[in-house]
Amino acid sequence: MALSWVIGDLKLGDHLILIHVMPPELFKKHHGINDTLKSGSALIQLHHYKNPEMMKHYGLQVDMEVVNMLDAIPREKMVKVFAKIYWGDEEKMLRQALGDLKLNSLVTGPKTMSRPVQQ
Repeated sequence: MALSWVIGDLKLGDHLILIHVMPPELFKKHHGINDTLKSGSALIQLHHYKNPEMMKHYGLQVDMEVVNMLDAIPREKMVKVFAKIYWGDEEKMLRQALGDLKLNSLVTGPKTMSRPVQQ
């Protein structure tokens, strides 16, 4: 799993941001149309991300295996963990995330597109 590799490579003081790209229809279903659709959600703190009811608000079903892996990171590595949700085309939204979040690196999991994202 890509997340296991990332967790093993984290250093003291790093930030880990899980980026989810969801179909825009899910956003419109839950929220109507507004600027959040273009800019993505605010950064979601880990304790909110772990709450399945709160994540339903974003149209996201949280994977408890992932939550369990993330839960130990702040204690063990002093790393801040967040999530951010974008709605739209995967490639476009991941490219936007690179700029918005000023990411040093981007690791994608197996459910993501098979070609690299270019900025």
